[in-house]
Amino acid sequence: MVLGMLAAGCIDALDPKQIITGPRVIEVVAEPPEVRPGETSTLSVVLAGTRGEATFRWSVCPVSDLGGLGTGVSTSVADCFVDGAALLPLSTDARAAFALPDTVIDEATAAARRFESALPSGVLDRFVREVGLAVPVVVEVSVDGQTLRALKRVVVSRNPTPHRNP
Repeated sequence: MVLGMLAAGCIDALDPKQIITGPRVIEVVAEPPEVRPGETSTLSVVLAGTRGEATFRWSVCPVSDLGGLGTGVSTSVADCFVDGAALLPLSTDARAAFALPDTVIDEATAAARRFESALPSGVLDRFVREVGLAVPVVVEVSVDGQTLRALKRVVVSRNPTPHRNP
């Protein structure tokens, strides 16, 4: 009995966030996580703690981590979660296919060229090739009387060796 008490004393209390007592989005998976313009990434949600059937609403959030580039577009992914956010509908299926047109990188690069003089030579082209555009995709999951929201950034780049999931 003493051994049981000692063993119990060595276990730290679990943080309530670590205990799943209701619906929770564990992860949003993009496969592949990085695509070239015109290629498709398929997104899905890993849910836990659900009892009923879930419904989904996928949207693209038109934000720019580059300060909007003078386009009037939101500049923060936090804006994707405010009521009335200007989200672009993508799908209502459990999985969503996401692709941007072949011209998206050219258009973003053209907008960014306004700032190119403030950058060292070649930085913008290298950014487009190696980093790309991180496009936020929002999913709203309704299940068991609750609405859950999550976000996944899908990278669109011209990277010759795009990132892949393990």
